[in-house]
Amino acid sequence: MIEFGRVLNTKPEHNDAHHRASLAVIGDRECCMLPPNQGALAMSNYKAYLISRDGHHIRAVDLECVDDDSAKRLAEQLTDFSNVELWEHARKVAKFGSKSD
Repeated sequence: MIEFGRVLNTKPEHNDAHHRASLAVIGDRECCMLPPNQGALAMSNYKAYLISRDGHHIRAVDLECVDDDSAKRLAEQLTDFSNVELWEHARKVAKFGSKSD
């Protein structure tokens, strides 16, 4: 049975004894472990900073993308009237010039 993303053992002999910290051992936990995310895409958080011509920050746009290339495509669409810097946390990914220049 799956409930809230957790895998629950449905075997009748499954009990709570191994859930107690004092009795739990690594080999005994496998009936409670979550399955790996097979085929799931991990999303990363990016920020696209809109920068004015004189170098001042206008605003930040949050982007959630599967990879740098996807984030770059989205950030490039924001360059109509300002420069854009794309960041993933503390890593600068790309910089785009304004289309209106």
